[in-house]
Amino acid sequence: MNEQVRELVEGADQVLVIGELMTDLNTGAFTARLNPKRTVTIGHHQLQVNDGALLSVEMGDILTELARRLPKRKLTRIKPTSVAPFVGNGDDCISAEALYPRWARFIRPDDILIAESGTASYGLLFALMPLGATFHSQTQWGSIGWATPAAFGAAIAAPGRRVVLVTGEGAHQLTAQEISQFGRLGLKPIVFLLNNNGYLIERMFCKEPGIAYNDIAQWRYAELPRVLGCDGWFTARVTTCGEFDAALERALNANTGVYIEVVTDTYAAPELMLKLHDAVKVLYKQ
Repeated sequence: MNEQVRELVEGADQVLVIGELMTDLNTGAFTARLNPKRTVTIGHHQLQVNDGALLSVEMGDILTELARRLPKRKLTRIKPTSVAPFVGNGDDCISAEALYPRWARFIRPDDILIAESGTASYGLLFALMPLGATFHSQTQWGSIGWATPAAFGAAIAAPGRRVVLVTGEGAHQLTAQEISQFGRLGLKPIVFLLNNNGYLIERMFCKEPGIAYNDIAQWRYAELPRVLGCDGWFTARVTTCGEFDAALERALNANTGVYIEVVTDTYAAPELMLKLHDAVKVLYKQ
């Protein structure tokens, strides 16, 4: 993530890993360095301490007992990194540097932000969330297609809050039909569809990024809401910073559902994704 976070976690006296699976996605391609002698891993049905494991130990029991025994202490606060300044305007293409600061500044207090587990979530991890806003992503299993139905669930669960969905077109093609559920129930999400011409996260982790299985069929995404019964929504397809800014302004003041297809270059990846790409090249000696 950043140096402050790394120093805090890796330098801690004790690290509790609770219900997590350490994978290439959430360890920066295994670049995280957790001292096993200072790490306790609490699984659903077992506990790992140092080199040993206790089986048939339930997570709920451990956490309940820890909450009872551990003294309360003031958390270490990390000063948040400021969001990068806007770049690009007018007819400029929508680069990663232009895209993610705009999305970050679009989020309002109490929003529910749902980010697909592809490159979009890695770009939004550094967004400074305003008061009451919540960020949801799915890196545990990397479940492609999760975000669109998750956004529908969030909209049902919290009808008084604005739901903002950011998903890549590859993931969206697996569960795009769930957009119809918003229209069926009169819900008004704001959907951003990131169209980067295929599976960018797979390209970043792949020895041959341009290989054919990372390509997908190109849909007319901005037409999907109407096709799926979401009448009256504001829809747009934007390819320049100027078009994007105008669409964001419309979306900010919309009283309807919103669906905006944002078109970028095939390899317009956020900085963290590029770092992971470099780490993977070293890790797998590509």
